[in-house]
Amino acid sequence: MSDTTTSTSFRLVPVYDANYTERDSALGEYSDAYKCAYGMRPHGAPQGLSTEALWVEIEALYKYANEQYADEQAAEAEWVAEQVEAEAWEARLSVASDEDDEWDFIEAQVSRKGIARTVASQRARFNG
Repeated sequence: MSDTTTSTSFRLVPVYDANYTERDSALGEYSDAYKCAYGMRPHGAPQGLSTEALWVEIEALYKYANEQYADEQAAEAEWVAEQVEAEAWEARLSVASDEDDEWDFIEAQVSRKGIARTVASQRARFNG
């Protein structure tokens, strides 16, 4: 009988690399943190920083990225709220039975938002 098993041509690489240092780990983490903060990888490694200083910089980058994310989420929530309010306002305008009801509604909206100009002059000009 002949042996029909085939040999594999790949080599297993150990998980632990003796040449991989803490600085290498910090540089990889720096690249990830920079991408989180600015949306792209850095163009080269930071020069002249110790490993400890590099970890401090990494924490600062992640903090900045988190602040940016929170600002973006707040801006998006504000935009969604404005869209919902605008849609509700348009729906109420379409339900108004006549022009006076619409002007009363607009005047209430303007005064609620604290807009300085008066709607009465606009109403007079429109109904003219």
